[in-house]
Amino acid sequence: KGLEFEAASIRDSSVARTEWQPGNGTIRGNLTIPSLVQFAYKTNSENIVGLPGWTTSAYYDIRATAHGGFTQEQMQEMEQNLLAKRFKFSAHWTTAVHSGYALRRVAGSAKRPQSSDASSPLDGMGAMRMSSTGMIAHGATMSSFSAVLGILLGEAVENETDLDGGYEFALTFARPNRSAAPDDLTNGGPSIFTALKSIGLELFPKKVEIKTLNVDSVARPSEN
Repeated sequence: KGLEFEAASIRDSSVARTEWQPGNGTIRGNLTIPSLVQFAYKTNSENIVGLPGWTTSAYYDIRATAHGGFTQEQMQEMEQNLLAKRFKFSAHWTTAVHSGYALRRVAGSAKRPQSSDASSPLDGMGAMRMSSTGMIAHGATMSSFSAVLGILLGEAVENETDLDGGYEFALTFARPNRSAAPDDLTNGGPSIFTALKSIGLELFPKKVEIKTLNVDSVARPSEN
């Protein structure tokens, strides 16, 4: 059976906007099923196949709690069990090799992201706020940062920085144009590839092993 939230409320929401506020043993959010699946299985939308179309437009007000201290992996286990129990969700993984990137420190550079003095929020993953002109990170781990870069670029990014802990940084860049070359931009400003070098990091093309989550079943939840 595994870990489960002690109490969970799921209701239809009229707010068509994603909001996600995980805490230690608690989740509060206004989410679609694809968004919850991404958080619960630590993957991005490009690596989820088989979700029916209605799941992208149906938003739910989700509130779930459990008492005690939990790791990120334990929180994901509870979120997966919530999906299985309330949304009749089941899925399986498959693996294939695709083009992607490795996030590494710039060789010979003394630059590096600033270490965070505060404890990392969001169950140790850190907080990252996106805007049309870049990103601000607070207590962000390189693992979670790599995952966000993967979403931005539409390709997998593996963390090979060997940097532990949380970091503070602000990056100014234009969003990548996925339909063109990787460094083509949707508006003025440096590319993410250039911006990363300001904090001593860079992206290298690499063949990466990508896991795809294949959805076998999902259903609308009953409210409570």
